[in-house]
Amino acid sequence: MNTQLFKHIHSLYDGKQATTDIVVIGKKAKEYFARRGYNVIETLHVSDSINIESAQNVVHTIHTHWSSATHKNIILCYNVFKNTMKYIPSLLSLFPMRADALALFLEEVLGVDIHSHTVHAPKDLIIEPSLLEVKKKLYEMIVHYVIY
Repeated sequence: MNTQLFKHIHSLYDGKQATTDIVVIGKKAKEYFARRGYNVIETLHVSDSINIESAQNVVHTIHTHWSSATHKNIILCYNVFKNTMKYIPSLLSLFPMRADALALFLEEVLGVDIHSHTVHAPKDLIIEPSLLEVKKKLYEMIVHYVIY
């Protein structure tokens, strides 16, 4: 299951190992990417029975790297369950977050078509606190939702 995901990631970043930092989950992922010359900056360990603490640890790690502003892109790589014989390697850009990528994630993983549920804000809407603070909080909420 994970081998397809690892190969997919490697095919996208082959030749860019020196400039690609990777945070991995598990020993197999760490060994796979380290052998191929990637800079594995952190290894997370998640038990076979996923729990809320494991998810919180992943969210915390993503938030730490995002808030440090040392990376220009943060991409979540994961498998989408298709059936018992097939998992589809997928990527979601968390930073910068793109609306089309988020819409694809919601459709792919949750089966939600956001195009049919459009909400338009009034043009004279005043946002308090600042727009930057709202964006930061919204980003944190989306990352939590995606991981959980």
